[in-house]
Amino acid sequence: MVAQVENVADKLHRIQSIGFTRAGCWKLSGSGLAFEFDVYAGARNVFYAFVVAGELMYVGRQLSP
Repeated sequence: MVAQVENVADKLHRIQSIGFTRAGCWKLSGSGLAFEFDVYAGARNVFYAFVVAGELMYVGRQLSP
């Protein structure tokens, strides 16, 4: 179990070291979820990552036309 925790921390450190920063978070809103931006709301052509409870869950890319 200790090796898994170190692996999670290593993944987060690696994405932070190449420039990933917190841009916002998901919050409950009425009958669903809403994303609340802290920064980068108007950014285009970005890479993003979802982190849940300190664990890297997904890395993706968004391309704007």
